[in-house]
Amino acid sequence: MGKQYVQMPNSIIRNPELSSLDFAILIKLKTLQYINGSNEFVISSKEHIKDQLHINDNRTIKKSFDNLNRNQYILEPVKIDSHSKGKIFLNEQLVKSKNKFTHVYVDILKHIPRIGFNGVRLLFYYESYINRKITLNQFCYTGIATISRETGLNSKTIIKYNGILKKEKLLSIEKHELGTDYRYDENDKIIFSKYNNHYSVRLENIL
Repeated sequence: MGKQYVQMPNSIIRNPELSSLDFAILIKLKTLQYINGSNEFVISSKEHIKDQLHINDNRTIKKSFDNLNRNQYILEPVKIDSHSKGKIFLNEQLVKSKNKFTHVYVDILKHIPRIGFNGVRLLFYYESYINRKITLNQFCYTGIATISRETGLNSKTIIKYNGILKKEKLLSIEKHELGTDYRYDENDKIIFSKYNNHYSVRLENIL
């Protein structure tokens, strides 16, 4: 796949109504949109989805397509099974890149067996908060509560997959514990502050 990427609107990456599998399928559909040069194209369940995303269950795929249709990313219901092809009608107004988008590298799909769909989602969630044009502060420092609210993943899942991404050397995490600058409150007790962790996406290990 080389350094191929799709421009994914941050509104999609941060939409809690979409599951991590929905997001991975949209990566693949955006890639096929680019290859076909059109928002309307035909896909094979096995060749384009099951084999690429390492899925065995047709019901799982159908559930995601139904959700993408319900959220209007796909304009028509997709009717495919393991032996047929289906037509995709992507909603150009929702999936086209506007001012705020993130480069989602297609090579991330090859890491799915090790990091899962949640790992893919989180990795590019963090990337969506990093401005690569600025050399300083190349990290995301969003808090767990915000990550959960914007991805639909609970805190235990986020922490679990952060550990997996770190183990696979796809994410660096700089942890911040309680600290103080020795200010005191009105009861003369020292004030402690907890700063969010810094998440740095290691793009060099994706490509």
